[in-house]
Amino acid sequence: MDEATIKHVAKLIQTDEATYEDLVGSSPQKDIPRWSNYNLGHDVLDYYFILHPDSKIEEWSFKGEADLLNGYKYQKLLQ
Repeated sequence: MDEATIKHVAKLIQTDEATYEDLVGSSPQKDIPRWSNYNLGHDVLDYYFILHPDSKIEEWSFKGEADLLNGYKYQKLLQ
């Protein structure tokens, strides 16, 4: 997803306008592409790895949501 779509989807999640079904299956009415939950999660982890390049799988795979989102560009929208 491009930056504008990521931000749009994050805002819809924050306001509870996006359902799980919207995020997985898409919602043309809400401009949510299919598999948005996976794409957003991928973006969160990519950003985490930029901030923590030496992080090992044992460290990040058991981190909580707050730790993974800490410093993420849309952190406030997703918490």
